[in-house]
Amino acid sequence: MITRILVANRGEVVSRVARTASSMGITTVGVYADSDAEARYLDDVDIAVALGDDQASSPYLDISKLIDAARRTGADAVHPGYGFLAENADFARAVADAGLTWIGPPPAAIESMGSKIEAKKIAADAGVEVLDGVTVTDDSPAVLDAIRALPLPLLVKPSAGGGGKGMVLVEDHTELERALQSARRGAEAAFGDGALFVEHYFAAPRHVEVQILADSHGRVIALGDRDCSVQRRHQKIVEEAPALPTAPPESREQMQQAAVELARHIGYTGAGTVEFLAFDGGYAFLEMNTRLQVEHAVTEEITGIDLVEWQIRIARGEALDVDPEARGHSIEVRLYAEDPANDYLPSPGVITEWAHTDVPGVRWEEGVETGSRVSTRYDPMIAKIVAYGADRDEAIARLRAALRGLQVSGIKTNRDLLLGVLGDDEFTGGPVGTDFLERRDELLKPEPDTAVVERAAIATAIHRLLLTGSEREVQPFAPVGWRNLPSQDQLTTLRTNGSELVVHARRERDGTWRAGIDGADQRVVVRRHTTEAIALEIDGLRTRFAVADSGQHTTVQTPDGAVEFTALTGIEADEEAGLAGNVLAPLPGLVVSLEVAVGDTVELGDALVVLEAMKMEHRLEATGPGKVTEVLVAVGDSVDYQAPLVVVEED
Repeated sequence: MITRILVANRGEVVSRVARTASSMGITTVGVYADSDAEARYLDDVDIAVALGDDQASSPYLDISKLIDAARRTGADAVHPGYGFLAENADFARAVADAGLTWIGPPPAAIESMGSKIEAKKIAADAGVEVLDGVTVTDDSPAVLDAIRALPLPLLVKPSAGGGGKGMVLVEDHTELERALQSARRGAEAAFGDGALFVEHYFAAPRHVEVQILADSHGRVIALGDRDCSVQRRHQKIVEEAPALPTAPPESREQMQQAAVELARHIGYTGAGTVEFLAFDGGYAFLEMNTRLQVEHAVTEEITGIDLVEWQIRIARGEALDVDPEARGHSIEVRLYAEDPANDYLPSPGVITEWAHTDVPGVRWEEGVETGSRVSTRYDPMIAKIVAYGADRDEAIARLRAALRGLQVSGIKTNRDLLLGVLGDDEFTGGPVGTDFLERRDELLKPEPDTAVVERAAIATAIHRLLLTGSEREVQPFAPVGWRNLPSQDQLTTLRTNGSELVVHARRERDGTWRAGIDGADQRVVVRRHTTEAIALEIDGLRTRFAVADSGQHTTVQTPDGAVEFTALTGIEADEEAGLAGNVLAPLPGLVVSLEVAVGDTVELGDALVVLEAMKMEHRLEATGPGKVTEVLVAVGDSVDYQAPLVVVEED
């Protein structure tokens, strides 16, 4: 019997496991580091154990602390979630050695698939199609020559990796040695293992994966397939099931059978996923994930099978007695705290508002709430939104409605990018390849139409005036033309996308406003107002705007997308004229590489510093030509947000 499960993880996956465990009458135990002490997921478990400080390292990776937490709370089983130690064979063995039940595959199966290099060999032995590649044992001439013999472009991948972390694309052989160094740093930082391998990179394959379940009585079944081709930085952001049937039916059946045979070959039990690249002329094994996948929910939606429940039941020794039949269509999107228009730069900070509307057929797996802090220490995914429909069109429509109803302030997210993908003709018309976002730059920073921008500008102006007049004792960010005369127009000058808008607003004696842009005059009623949001009725049309106002910069979330404004104060243009190449840290992180030294000359786009934050490397570039006059950091330094890193002066 399993009566109490410790979930050795953090975030929304803890809530997901706890939901199923509770429905089975099982008590749940959570764990948390100091920075997660107020995290939302802790409300969904029955007991939680403090793991201590996570400033220098992650206690979620400390096997001894996790085993001790299980013992202290009387847990008799451990579920690893996904990420962290979920695919760590040593952790699985330690759980078993402690007399606890491991809710996952046998350690030997984890180990066999843990190295992508070894996994390819095993898959080939099991009769699964694989791609040619080169294992990087060192940077010797022989290894480099073997890599150069592969057809370009190339993809350097961590052997121990997953989730797109540490991968580096090589389009020219001159980039090879730098790419190997970068990939090795990323692999060591994310997985503690710098082993690499290199394969030919297919520019536009589809990423198709097969969900399997296997019991300890010899039965292995495939629960259909998923398409996960919409990716950024080799990380999935949109997943759907079933995969769209563009390949011949026999190819999909072959992939599912190959997944089953591979699982049998390694003695697998529990839930797992075998991933493939699908391309013209066939498919090839990519990797096997020996754990629950982030995107497992779309398979649950079309099969009606609770995968977490079956993980627990299989761990208890039960035999599989399901014969799944897929029905309908399901799509999931991953919501990240990041800025797609700025090279997907993570956006840590406090979420000042988090709210969403209920849409039939939509399931939210959320790891945050109003007041949650998004840390730089962990992955920036903050929620998954999953929609089910009788067909793909209905699932897309429901998911778009859910995203439009999301209100999130205080951080940037990829919400508008996801809306753009779901509304794109190429995506809705059929399957896309993994190069989809690379080809579609216009989706990274969607521009709302003029009417949306103008309404957002009016909302921003009135929001700022209300705060300036009633809640702020001083007015450090008073707009141009501001004066404390309610009967007179008050002017706010805002810049967005290179254009300037002058909003005039005047409060009437009845409490309503007259406001507009470029001479237009509209009746505006403020229906609700807080520091984070404002609901306006503009000429009879009511809209709610979530407002993240940092003083000079404002981000406004509307149902039709986000708009960013900068308030100008008359001297703003002079203040913006600075040294073209200066670099400040865009977020807290670790300096992992310096690409320049004092005295170097640089051009627009030249790399200056490589910063690691949120398990990803960020290449900071010169924004103009000049000469490096100061390097203010060293490799290994931890830097705060907006810390100066490199000074570049015009040469």
